[in-house]
Amino acid sequence: MLIVQNIYLPLTSARGLASDPGSQNPADDLVHLSMPVRSQHEQESNSIYFITFTCYHWLPLFQLTNAYDTGYKWFDYLYTQNIRTTGYVIMPNHVHVLLYFSQMPTSLNTIIGNGKRFMAYEIIKRLTSANEETILAGLKRKGTDKRTIA
Repeated sequence: MLIVQNIYLPLTSARGLASDPGSQNPADDLVHLSMPVRSQHEQESNSIYFITFTCYHWLPLFQLTNAYDTGYKWFDYLYTQNIRTTGYVIMPNHVHVLLYFSQMPTSLNTIIGNGKRFMAYEIIKRLTSANEETILAGLKRKGTDKRTIA
């Protein structure tokens, strides 16, 4: 798997989750959260979710393949599904995005998984075109070595 970590957090319910219950800054709550990768999370309509995911071993795959446009294409697709991107940053090795859902889809995990899959296929295609055999071999090893798959 190319992109390996998800964090979904409904910002409307982020308050009070930090170790400091008296904190007045919602961002303090985000710092202390640890969300499992493959878990179901409370899904609420009319909410903004903070979502982040990283490339395998923090490799700068977006930068190496100039794949920033894949994020923009995913955001365009989400727009057609009535999901609004309210903020984002695409870094060389990870993505943060704020998504607004007026109506929550059946599965937030499916929405995010499909976006990651779309970006991963394009990154692999670009790595292949650029003959980045060393990186591709490392990613392939990850996909076939059952001891490293969570």
